[in-house]
Formats: sequence, C-alpha cells, structure tokens
Amino acid sequence: MANIKDSLVTANRLPSGSGYTWTLASRLGEMIELIEEQFGERDRSWTILGIEFCDTGPQTWFPGDCGHIIIQLGLSAKQDLVQALFQLAQSAVHLLDPVRSATVLEEGLATYFSLQYHS
Repeated sequence: MANIKDSLVTANRLPSGSGYTWTLASRLGEMIELIEEQFGERDRSWTILGIEFCDTGPQTWFPGDCGHIIIQLGLSAKQDLVQALFQLAQSAVHLLDPVRSATVLEEGLATYFSLQYHS
C-alpha cells in the first residue's frame, strides 16, 4: 500500500490539549461550513461517507445509488497537502446539491471556492 502523507489523515492532539491537528476530514467540515455560509444550505438528504484517493479523481462518487456520496481525490494528492486541499475544496462545493453532471455555473463556483480557500 502506498504511503499517505500523515498530516492528511492522522489527527494529533494539540500541545494545549484543546483539540487536534487538521486532517482532510476536519478540513472538509470547515469547508462545508464556509460553503453554506456563502452559498446556502446543502441538501442534507445525502450522507457524506468520507474522502478517498483514486486514479480517476478528483470527483464525487455515488456508491450504490442510495443517497451516499464520497469525495475522491487524485492519487497525486496523497503526498501534496496543497493539492489535496485544493481538490477537496473544489469537490466540497458539489455537496451542496449532489448531481451526476454539474452545470458550468456549479463548476465555476467550485473553482472560485477552491481558489478562495487556498489563498
């Protein structure tokens, strides 16, 4: 199995004891909060199962056609935190109203948010 950069998936207790370091999962939570503040509440009928890496990412995947959604990041993002966060921010926008084929407007909004989050 390929090594994944620890900071992407391993949470470490902060020296103050007041929480944990950022991971992709906690960053996704922050992103969803920011996205909803800026663009409106997401469709909560979808269950977000998590984040994974695959050779066809970044994309959203709807396993089983049962209301579940997974964010898939590209394999190269496993070793590059900046790339992982950019891809995650881009994909997180698609959680507002998950559909199999996003509109050009939604893709533009996703790009806008990923650039905004990245800066």
